[in-house]
Amino acid sequence: MRTLTKFLIALAILTAGCADGDKTAASNSSNDPPQATYICRRAPTAINIDGKLDDVAWQSADWTSDFVDVRGKDWPKPRLRTRCKLLYDDQNLYIAADLGDPDVWGTMTGKDQHLYLENNFEVFLDWQNNARDYWEFEMNPLNTIWTLQLDKPLPQGGHPIPGRELIGVKSAVDVQGTLNNPADTDKGWTAEIAIPFATLAKDGHVPKDGEHWRMLLCRIEWTLFKDTGKYEKVPAGDQYWSWVPTGEIAYHKPDKYGELRFER
Repeated sequence: MRTLTKFLIALAILTAGCADGDKTAASNSSNDPPQATYICRRAPTAINIDGKLDDVAWQSADWTSDFVDVRGKDWPKPRLRTRCKLLYDDQNLYIAADLGDPDVWGTMTGKDQHLYLENNFEVFLDWQNNARDYWEFEMNPLNTIWTLQLDKPLPQGGHPIPGRELIGVKSAVDVQGTLNNPADTDKGWTAEIAIPFATLAKDGHVPKDGEHWRMLLCRIEWTLFKDTGKYEKVPAGDQYWSWVPTGEIAYHKPDKYGELRFER
């Protein structure tokens, strides 16, 4: 059974949640050592959000390790490469994503559509390291985005917090190939995201030198039919890849996230 799909469908239909509920139900994610750490440095120069990743600032940032199967090292290596870079300044957290894909595909253009039902890129940020009130950001190759905040992890009965979304986010996509054209072979797509601290963290908190958050970077990729001249999903053809594994097909597991450490 595809656990992640069940979780996200449940998330989509739940409309009530309370961020001030029973805190004893939250996972003690801060007590579990992170599987990996990404050092996020201050951007030395301005970043133009155009999806191309060619700004000089990105040269100062390291790539993450390549994404793995979300279930862990004993599962096959993803067939496509995915990696990311991050930077920050006094206003924003910047995320760059490089997603290899010979068949860049996407159809959803509406606000808050269920992007996990197509190929997408996702970011989870637990800025308080408490597995509560964490953010989820999703986007697709059409630069459609979906943002929401969870009061606690879905497996623990978490709900989206009503009315909460990331405000002022800037994002852009650059497709290296032709979107939605099965007749050619693409290289992939790249994305740039700027998330304002003013909406991301309480009271607009800007991370201090040495501060660390919990983070998961992930991707959903569908195997596609294209014999009909258009892309169609292969039933049960969804694959789940992430920067660090959670041990099962589930992304809402903050205790398994990696560490995002801010350094000047």
